[in-house]
Amino acid sequence: MGRRLSASGLWRRIAAGGLMLASTAEAQTPAEFDAAVAALSPRLGGDCMAADPPAAAALRDLGLTVEAAAACPSRGAALVAVALPSDARDGQGGALGLAFLRAHLAQGRAPVVLIDRQRGIGIAVVAAGAAEIATEIEPLSALVAAAGGPRVLFDGRQPGGDWQPHLVRGGMASSMRTTPDGFDIDVTAGPHGRITGLRSAQPLVTLPLPGDPESLRLRFDLDPARLSNAVFALVPPEGEGKRDWDVAVVWLGLEAKPAGAAPELILATQRREQARLAVTDMTALAGLALEIRPDGTVLAQNATGETLLEGRLSPDAATAPLHLQVSASPPTGDLPARLMLRRILHEAVPFRDSNPAAILTRFGQEVTLFDGSARGPHFDLHGRPRPSTGTAVAMEHALLATAPEGAGRSGPGLFSPDPVIWLDHFAKGGGARLRFTFDPAQTSGFEIALTVPMSTDQGEPGRPRFLLHWRRMPDGTIQATRRIDTKTAVLDATPTAMPRTVDLLLTPLGVQVLAEGFPESVAPWPILREGLGLRLNVHAMAETARQPAALRLERIELTRIPASGIAPPGPPAPGVTPLPIRRFFPDLDTPWEAYGLAGVPAAEAIRPHGDGIAVTTPEGFEHGRAGLLSSGPVAVLDARLARTPYRLSLRFDPAMTDSAEVILSTRRQPDLWNGSEIALRLLREAGPRGAGRWRLALMRDHYLHWTRQLTAEEMAQWDGGLDLDLGPGTVAATLSGVTTVAGTGFVGVAEGTAFHMTAHSWAEGYGGARMALTSVSGGWVTPPDMTARERLELVDADDFDAARYIDLLARELAGDPK
Repeated sequence: MGRRLSASGLWRRIAAGGLMLASTAEAQTPAEFDAAVAALSPRLGGDCMAADPPAAAALRDLGLTVEAAAACPSRGAALVAVALPSDARDGQGGALGLAFLRAHLAQGRAPVVLIDRQRGIGIAVVAAGAAEIATEIEPLSALVAAAGGPRVLFDGRQPGGDWQPHLVRGGMASSMRTTPDGFDIDVTAGPHGRITGLRSAQPLVTLPLPGDPESLRLRFDLDPARLSNAVFALVPPEGEGKRDWDVAVVWLGLEAKPAGAAPELILATQRREQARLAVTDMTALAGLALEIRPDGTVLAQNATGETLLEGRLSPDAATAPLHLQVSASPPTGDLPARLMLRRILHEAVPFRDSNPAAILTRFGQEVTLFDGSARGPHFDLHGRPRPSTGTAVAMEHALLATAPEGAGRSGPGLFSPDPVIWLDHFAKGGGARLRFTFDPAQTSGFEIALTVPMSTDQGEPGRPRFLLHWRRMPDGTIQATRRIDTKTAVLDATPTAMPRTVDLLLTPLGVQVLAEGFPESVAPWPILREGLGLRLNVHAMAETARQPAALRLERIELTRIPASGIAPPGPPAPGVTPLPIRRFFPDLDTPWEAYGLAGVPAAEAIRPHGDGIAVTTPEGFEHGRAGLLSSGPVAVLDARLARTPYRLSLRFDPAMTDSAEVILSTRRQPDLWNGSEIALRLLREAGPRGAGRWRLALMRDHYLHWTRQLTAEEMAQWDGGLDLDLGPGTVAATLSGVTTVAGTGFVGVAEGTAFHMTAHSWAEGYGGARMALTSVSGGWVTPPDMTARERLELVDADDFDAARYIDLLARELAGDPK
């Protein structure tokens, strides 16, 4: 029969494997099954739908009575309520063991959970080796309790105690009543702006913070046939008696439209509309839910867990507990409003943070960038739906992007505004792997793009870029091509089908595509380097605009593998002195110029700190800055740039620095933003949702910028050092002991350029800021194993010794290693 794991081991294993349960219930579904599903669903995701999975059919074929079932498409798993022939706790041989085995095999060896209502137990059946199964038995009551079942916030009865009337701008308590069907709010047409509903007497809801292990889900059990112009809002205590829209941190509303037009579901956060959806089937709102995740994602979902609307919390969203308000609120005086509410449930949903910017350790990293449930924090919609063209993007437990004939190259899909692939420990033996999972039956053409600059929601991916285009041709054949930057696309393959999975492997050698029917050759891409951040686009894309295009994308997974044994650059050859380093600050002979910007008085903000300065920017100045302007150029670039980088090294006091901005420009003036060639910003976030986190941003312009989020634990390793390495068109910024952020496209980093520098504190918004700068130095980086002759080629012209150079060259030509 197989083996049994320790208590609750299989249940944890199933959860880790992604079994996700959602109610299959029609009105007559057994209550025990409903309870188990309701309890497990918040903990395990929400990808299952009422269905007849193969496991249920196999059990019926054995003559067993199947009472209810749910199929879980993303993992192929199933949940089945079934009348079993005997008690599984007394043994699992004979007919019972056969039932377990048949159900498991019918489900393709995916996990199966059997609910035995008669005996009050649940049985998990999973694979245990190549040909065995393992089972685990738990009482249903224990499963419900262990899963942390939903908490009832409102039970449909008359307000009082925990709930009070919410009456604003002429709202009337007489429009509310308790009925056998639930709590009915029925507002007739009349004066504009009336709000009639309920408000929790005490704050009930606390939004999850970054790093929390669980999301919050509020589920509203309502009657969609008696639903119009309803509002669900989370508001701070000081919002009592005010319009929901004016004070809500999160606002979800259904608005009726003129006769003949579909009502719209609208999601907003802090008076900023995030998304809206025309509701053509009101039954989809029967299990309407609002989910808020620790990463700030806000979702409106239907009963099966599909995302209807998606938005983002602002960084300054409240962290204190919030009141919940529900109401019927006509947007205009000539419309009625109705809300029949049965229950409000509070659920805790496990959340796994997917931070692709985490500093890579020797153990590597595996993260899910996109799981099919929502865009999430990393992506925005590309080619937003346009009624004029017929393009559409929807979340149906996957991204479904379609474009009709005439718009086949409009590119509906996803794009990441910020980098999601960071190349850490990037050397031989290390790299990154992206895996894309598609539904081939619903995919006719797609384009994957890795880009260096930021893209927009309508534009094509910027360059430098790598493109993979896999599509069905007008004649029915399939072609797959790849292209790097502006090079002509190369026809790499003519596969027989659209792929189920595609892997992109990034190594110092270049980009390799791993997919069935595609050659495994590596396409060199020289820009790949340590610290580079790449953005990602995935679009539905046809061969020509005349063709339709369709894409169903289920998952995007990222694996980062560190190279082992990376040693720091070696010293020069024995007996050879490293290249000189010049100290620019402090400089008693030519002091740097102090300044304040945005109204900050320099004399009050800047004070001595050892040999350097300490800056304290007071609150009240928008993006207040104060710091120093170099007395002359700190980097004069020449032909040596082609052989070795020029490095600027700054030292800060980390205990007295929570923000710093360094700008390089060919101009010399305190405000270098106009005409800046390179800008670097280090900032500790101060907002309630970002406290303790840091941002390191390298910037060239609106499109060429790279921002990396850093945790307080990662920044605790910082010793105050910051190096800027300038190469031909490239910049790499290294926080010593922490990480490197690199970028390309810096056209001003070229032979003949002389850079001035400003270094100042930088306040976000109207907040304060601190910076302590102790030194600035610069010089050419000493190449490993540099010989004495090579050193003479890299020193300043005034230090060049022609006679010694000729002597060293002659010795080399004569074979003298010295």
